[in-house]
Amino acid sequence: MQILLLDLLLPCSYFYTCFNDLFIDRIVYNYTAFAKAEHLKINY
Repeated sequence: MQILLLDLLLPCSYFYTCFNDLFIDRIVYNYTAFAKAEHLKINY
């Protein structure tokens, strides 16, 4: 589920790169960190 959501976010980040690069990059970075934390939590 999280991987699918990330796949949905990535095209949006490319689409909006010229529009608001830093904002979208921050969202993708924060979501990736969250997904990694969730993944570790699931594994444990």
